[in-house]
Amino acid sequence: MNDRLVDLASASAGLFTVGDAFFCGYDRQSLSRLATRGAIIRIGHGAYAERESYAAASPEERHRWATRAVVRRFENRVAASHYSALALLGLPIWKARYDLVHVARTHAGRGRRSAGVQIHKDQGAGAYGLIDGAACVRPAVAVLGTAMVCGVEAGVIPRTPLLWAANIRSPKCDIGAPSGRR
Repeated sequence: MNDRLVDLASASAGLFTVGDAFFCGYDRQSLSRLATRGAIIRIGHGAYAERESYAAASPEERHRWATRAVVRRFENRVAASHYSALALLGLPIWKARYDLVHVARTHAGRGRRSAGVQIHKDQGAGAYGLIDGAACVRPAVAVLGTAMVCGVEAGVIPRTPLLWAANIRSPKCDIGAPSGRR
């Protein structure tokens, strides 16, 4: 890979798209040659990663890349949801299928399922935010969605770090301890 594409991939947590590759001077044949030689691996429709980085990544990290690829492909018309949002948020995941990315529409529309992607209906105003430029449901929505598809335990486990964070006051967040407790 040329330096320009390496830099672009590094800025996107190791992920790059076909469009990124075209921007850096590659065409479909040169991408195919990189994949055949084993330098890159396809991680989703139109999305790639460096093979070495992908091989060294944990299952959670691989799912995070696949989730980013789906959100990018839909140009933020969807947001990561359920345990896919937990992956982007860096929260623990329990009993999840890493081969299925969950996203929610950010506008009206029905849910549907295609190869490796479950698209859920819009979660409503205020349910979304951005995590490193990728649309993502808020943590509480992600926890509840995860509990719905993977069971109550799967929803409780990522909730624990959120509860700990609520009892910590930091300059970056003004959550603090509940009133009466210091």
